[in-house]
Parts: sequence; C-alpha cells; structure tokens
Amino acid sequence: MTYMDFVALYALDTKRRPEHLLAENPLGFAMATNDRGDALVEALQEAVTLNLSGKRVLDVGCGYGGLCVALAKRNARSVGIDNSAKLVAYAEANAFGQSDISFSVMDFATTAVCASFAAGSFDLIFVNDMFDRHHDTDLIASNLDHLLAKGGSVYFKMANIDSLRAILAGGKTKTFGIPLLEPDEWHLLGGAKSPVHYKSLSAVLGQLQYYNMSTRVLFDDEKVFFSFSERRLTRRVREIFSRARAPEYANATFSPSLRKHSTRLRDKYTYDLQQYGEDYAKFKYGSTFFAGLAGRPDASITPKLATVSLPHFGDVLRSEGEAEANSAAE
Repeated sequence: MTYMDFVALYALDTKRRPEHLLAENPLGFAMATNDRGDALVEALQEAVTLNLSGKRVLDVGCGYGGLCVALAKRNARSVGIDNSAKLVAYAEANAFGQSDISFSVMDFATTAVCASFAAGSFDLIFVNDMFDRHHDTDLIASNLDHLLAKGGSVYFKMANIDSLRAILAGGKTKTFGIPLLEPDEWHLLGGAKSPVHYKSLSAVLGQLQYYNMSTRVLFDDEKVFFSFSERRLTRRVREIFSRARAPEYANATFSPSLRKHSTRLRDKYTYDLQQYGEDYAKFKYGSTFFAGLAGRPDASITPKLATVSLPHFGDVLRSEGEAEANSAAE
C-alpha cells in the first residue's frame, strides 16, 4: 500500500479526501507520478535494449518519486534526489516499505554531488529538465561524468530553443517570442521571465561528448517526422516573422530585438532546410522537447526501432505514427 501512503499524505497537505484525488480523470500531476514513471521506463525498454535488473540508477529531480518506484519494480537499485525537501518527503511516502530505493535532498547543480557519491556510482542517470533549468550546464555535465560508471548511460530531456511551437506559444510564460530572446533581454518583455534557460541540443550534446559521453541515440517522442511537413514548418516561420513586426510589438526597446531574432530564425531555418534536408528541419524545428540517451563510448545502446541519421544529431528513433489530419491536407 505504498502508493496509498503517498495519496494520504498529499490529501492531507492539499486538504482533500483521498477518494476524491483518486477519482480524478485524468489523474492530477502528483497522483499520476507512478503512471508517468512506468510509461517512461516502458517507452525506453521498447525503444532500446535496456536491462535494469541489478543496475544502479539515479533520478535527478525525482519529484514525487514515481520513476524510482517504476525502476524498483524492475529490480533496479534506485536513488532519487531533489532540491525540494517537501517533494522528497512525498517520494519517501510513495516508496515507503520498498527496498532498494532511497531519497536525498540535494541540488544537482552544485559540487555537493561529487562529495556525496563516489565516482562511478550509477549505471544509468535520468536528468529531466536539468540542462534547460540551470545556467551552468557545464557543472551538470561534469557531475554526470563523476557519477556515471564505465559503460553507463544518461537519459536526458530538455526544452528545444528552436521549437516553432514554443516560440509562437511563448513557452511557460505564454509570452510570444521569449525562446528567441537571450536571458539578458528578458527585461524587454515588461516583467515576464522564462523559467527555462533555452539552449541548443548541439551545445548540450557537445558538453556531454567533452565529458566522455559520446555514444547516443535520440528519440522522436512527438512523432515530428509524421506530423510535420516542410510546408507547415515554413508557414510557422513566416507567422513568427510577421508577428514580430505586428503593431503591438512596435516599441523602442522590445521591437528591434524581436525583429532581429525572428530574422535570424528565418534565415537559419532556410539554410538548414536547404543544406540538411526536410527530416533535419522537422526534428530541429518541430520538436518541443528533445530526449535521448548519451553514454560512455563502451555503453550498449542498441535501438530496437528504425532510426534515421541526422547531421549534428546522430541516430534518431523514428516513432511510428500517422500524420495529423491538418498536415495531410497541406
């Protein structure tokens, strides 16, 4: 009844009844933590050869602990860390009574990580939303290098700085164009501030490779190869370019910067499409998030599904799927 211990604690904290929380359809974010953990592990095992039995696994930013619980169900020895003591308390309640799971309050973007764990402590490390939530990604990569064992791998997920959808929707701030701007330009938006430090995937992959994590495979989790066409991407680029010149953005501070960055985006997209082809453009500009595995040179990351090799990115697993209805009509 470990999950029910977690539900009871969350119900007490939110002043709701456990049966009401469990009756939500779909389940709220906290309540669905174990389902999300199971779904991620199952997706990875369907995509690549991944034997978790007996493996030492670290979940960075473990939240409510669902991934650690899912890993333990598959006989892995899991450790979860989070910089929120409250979330760690929830995770401990979620995993109460289960062996081979432990949690700690820790900020991964500090040198305390290396003092807390011996070198090579983990065979697999999960880092969701770390590279795009912290400015010092080199320290994160360095900590991963310290913790990762010979033959080990890192699963990462990060926001895409070139996502046309995020640029139009404004990311988490709902402010058009914010992924285009550099952090020192956020003040131009009149108080809006992005919680995401947008970075290019190539830059992150380069840092991982510098720290001896050069074996990699990326995932097309959003089925962009099927749901986007060149025509649809081009239309979105034109919309961004046009909106950046709309009257509501015509002020002396914000407008010049937004126009400059939208022009740069248009030119970069045109170059990439002509130079590297449609599949490259779909993946780079259609993906809202990037996810993948990066491992030591001797890591065994064997794809089970079909892959496409893209310049700068490497092997990308092409998820099976049908094109969206509006794409088929283009």
